[in-house]
Amino acid sequence: MSTQAQSAASEADSNKRERGPGVPTINLEKAIGNMRKIWEQEKRNAAPVAAILSHWNYKAKSSGGFQAIASMKRFGLLDEQGGGDKRSLKLSTLALDLLKNETTNPSEFLCLLKTAALKPKFHAELWNLYGTEMPSDKTIESFLVFDKHFTEEAAKSFLREYKDTISYAKLQSGDTAKEAGEEQEANEEQTKPQHGHTEKHKNTSSSHIISKNNPPASPPVTANLRYLPIPLDIGDAAIPVGMSEEDFDLLIETLQLWKKKIVRQSIESVIDVSQFDLTAEGDYILPSFFEGDYDYRDLREQTHVWSIGKRKADGTILASKTGKFYNNPEFECLWLR
Repeated sequence: MSTQAQSAASEADSNKRERGPGVPTINLEKAIGNMRKIWEQEKRNAAPVAAILSHWNYKAKSSGGFQAIASMKRFGLLDEQGGGDKRSLKLSTLALDLLKNETTNPSEFLCLLKTAALKPKFHAELWNLYGTEMPSDKTIESFLVFDKHFTEEAAKSFLREYKDTISYAKLQSGDTAKEAGEEQEANEEQTKPQHGHTEKHKNTSSSHIISKNNPPASPPVTANLRYLPIPLDIGDAAIPVGMSEEDFDLLIETLQLWKKKIVRQSIESVIDVSQFDLTAEGDYILPSFFEGDYDYRDLREQTHVWSIGKRKADGTILASKTGKFYNNPEFECLWLR
């Protein structure tokens, strides 16, 4: 590998470490502006990466330009063709639909904007988790750092971009995203000039957004297979009839594995910390640490506790809305979300 290539690879690796997991580095409004510039110069045609970057006033090997391309792909606005030196980019079906409806059908344009806003994996995940009722920035940053392995700076930068995008797309409480996870981390690698992969066509219609007036379809079932509806309080659960003993055991094991995600937590298993006194820093002073499979929340403010620590100096037990007690030399971390 040449010295120049080694330098480029080292810079790319460094940028990736600093940014943390793959997320958009530009907000949706900026991405839409980039989309319009491509349309002005290229229309529906595919163009070399260098040409796309030049339309945005980036140099051919600009790391910022490659990050912008990755962001556009995460929003579903660019499709990739070819590979290596022949790699090219063109506006996606979603991008063309946005351009078509921008002036002729504002309501459809807004719906498509919402689709683009929730295309990125972590956008959809945060929206599904909080919707319009977001907790404090510190709470979300702690979630990103401790649960999603962001760096602290990457968490702050991503949260700014996420808020800007949600505001620009005018997302409302009735809008929900499909299950997060459609985006692939490979997008980050695909934006580098030495790599190239043909991206399969994705469905870019506005059905990515599920509103109260457009409920999700029923879960898919296998044709020619009989199902037994098990009546539950929340509705019927369709269980396939005729499975093998091994499949039955696997089903039970899988349900047990995912129990915490499947089963709604009862109010009896939640410790309401709003009843306890607060320190000057806003931490809850717990009389003791409650052994057992409990969750900790402030039910008055409808917020979550993220960490509980026992101060080594005097044994005081404190609960925080951030992860401050994790790896804190002055505290023994007793509980971490």
